[in-house]
Amino acid sequence: MSNKKINAVEAIGIIQRLNDKTTYGQVYCNNFDTPFIGILKKQKERGYKLAAFSKQHLSIDRDIVENITFQSHNAEYRLIDTFQNRIRHHHRDRKGTYSRRELQVNSFQPGGNFPDHSYLRAILPITEGFLSIHYFTVEPYSYITEPGKLSNASGLVRITLLEDQFTICQVRAGQELFLIIDCDAKMSYETFRERCWAISIGLAFVNGHLWQNEQYIFSYATEDMTIPTTWRYTTLRPSILTIYSGLTGNAASWLRGSAGLHQKYKGKTIEISTQALNKLCNWIHSCDAHKVIALLIIEAKRSSLLMMPAGFALALEGLATLFEQKFPEKINPIKLRTKAKEFRDRLLSVLEDYRNDPDFNPTILQNKINEINKATNRDRLKIPFKLLGIPLSGRDVLALDYRNALLHGNVILEPMEEKTFEMNELELGMRLLTLTNAIILKWMGYKGWVVNHVKAQENAIGLTIDEEYYRDIGELEDIDEDVMASPEGEAEV
Repeated sequence: MSNKKINAVEAIGIIQRLNDKTTYGQVYCNNFDTPFIGILKKQKERGYKLAAFSKQHLSIDRDIVENITFQSHNAEYRLIDTFQNRIRHHHRDRKGTYSRRELQVNSFQPGGNFPDHSYLRAILPITEGFLSIHYFTVEPYSYITEPGKLSNASGLVRITLLEDQFTICQVRAGQELFLIIDCDAKMSYETFRERCWAISIGLAFVNGHLWQNEQYIFSYATEDMTIPTTWRYTTLRPSILTIYSGLTGNAASWLRGSAGLHQKYKGKTIEISTQALNKLCNWIHSCDAHKVIALLIIEAKRSSLLMMPAGFALALEGLATLFEQKFPEKINPIKLRTKAKEFRDRLLSVLEDYRNDPDFNPTILQNKINEINKATNRDRLKIPFKLLGIPLSGRDVLALDYRNALLHGNVILEPMEEKTFEMNELELGMRLLTLTNAIILKWMGYKGWVVNHVKAQENAIGLTIDEEYYRDIGELEDIDEDVMASPEGEAEV
């Protein structure tokens, strides 16, 4: 396969022109007969601001905000998502008094709608380099962001989502960095946007960086993606940048010991394979419940110490539920459904003899009997580790037990009357993070060792952790084929 060549001169030029200057024009609104003066300007962090001035009284209600067009001397923009973030009824300068409205513009595009199907490219401004080397299988590529200036680089990632291939890489234009996501096949705008989101989550789960904030999607008529036919700007959620990667191919990056310690992990700390990354992104895309679990882990990484362990505990609970739904015959105390029903019916029959006994609460007992073939909460959490062959230490089991306290509101592990806690919040958070990473990565087919964040953060935890910096999550060969083949599909959590 030849190296990918990216020509982003026109697209990057559009972005830089929008960002580098204040654009003056006229604002057209449905409930005004004549246009009024408008100033469109890029805001520092994200989004655009449109200031509208008129000698008429400007009364723009929320419904009308969605029907505004801004026209400069060389372009016309349809404002798709805007809201009023400041109202100043009067603005006075040397030319007189004006009525003014200031609008936050979260999404806009030139001209009409996107074609039903076209070649699409997403470009996201980023503040740091795209972490691909040592995390993913990467390829060399070349790009052009300035006329006549070809740059060669390495770090391009390929992902196959469903049957379509996407490429992800970074490009530099002057002092600015951009993340580019291309699809080799034509598709609709909404389909492309949804798949980019799944890919972004998958990448962030591995390397800890969820790039969002702002996104420009460009449409192209031809496969070379040189001259865009239209584009759309959208403000996204804030980016999430953390140090907590799930894995690394560079063992030295997490070590806090002697200079040669990384040799101990040679061949064990490896990048995620293209096949496993494809499986991860397809798993995330296939079901909203999967997205929620992956996002919960990503967001918990940057949460406060108060909320971090609870976030990982919820994700672990969600994973346990997925396994419980997918493999009931491997989990339930009574393997055969017919025998489970027979046993339950016998218990219900016995209960009938005590239905009118005042010392019995038949409603509660009936509910418990109906759930008789379900594993206990404690055993449920161990199900993914058992089915995937991931070894658990004594401290791991202790952390799984403590998750119940977190889910019942004891987020600071405060000692209770009959129970004391032997693990502080940071150790619990790092241990639960390592365990959730281990489940998902091994389920997707990752063959290496994962980062053991408990050991990596032992100085911050304030304890000497007698464990490896990287964690062996077991061999793939020991797992049932139906477990490894199962991640995609619908589920409810």
